[in-house]
Amino acid sequence: MSSGPSVEEAVPVREDLVAVYRDVLAAHTDSPTLKVCVSCLRSRCDDWRWAYERLTAAGRLPDGVTDDGPALPTDEEE
Repeated sequence: MSSGPSVEEAVPVREDLVAVYRDVLAAHTDSPTLKVCVSCLRSRCDDWRWAYERLTAAGRLPDGVTDDGPALPTDEEE
């Protein structure tokens, strides 16, 4: 039997780390123009994904952020 948190149970994360993970999400969010991270030039770069996964496990993901990242304008909206 596992002693870790269950699938539905949030993993505790210190507040200072939550702030760091949210900063990473913001810094590595895909540009609406380029549709990639401007630091890494990759969509959903490893840094973004790493921070996203930790915030999700902690139940601390900011509103409006999904696995696809923040909503990007479609070609029709641009």
